[in-house]
Amino acid sequence: MTETDEEEGAFENRCANAASVLAPCVGYFVERVSFDAFAEEDFLEISLREGPRKPDVRISLCNLHYVSVSKPPELSGSFVDSISLVHLPRWPHPCPTTSQAACDVAPDCPTSRG
Repeated sequence: MTETDEEEGAFENRCANAASVLAPCVGYFVERVSFDAFAEEDFLEISLREGPRKPDVRISLCNLHYVSVSKPPELSGSFVDSISLVHLPRWPHPCPTTSQAACDVAPDCPTSRG
């Protein structure tokens, strides 16, 4: 096993751990979404809030390849109805330019296509 394989395995484990931590966030409200793009790096931060009985959650991501956020105009607030984190293995070719294209080439990626 090479160092790159070990790093990939460690990253996959971090993704699995993050997915288990985020799973209970269903029902939380999206309090804030912040995206900062700099020359070499970019950062996305999403703050979730449920109320006084549960802790606030902050999701921080960096080195993103694709970001998309939407909310129908008829909604006055945004809440989490589902949340998932899927590890996509390192590919020998450039990252696809859209999330749907990434799902098309990654068989483990969940899609909304029924």
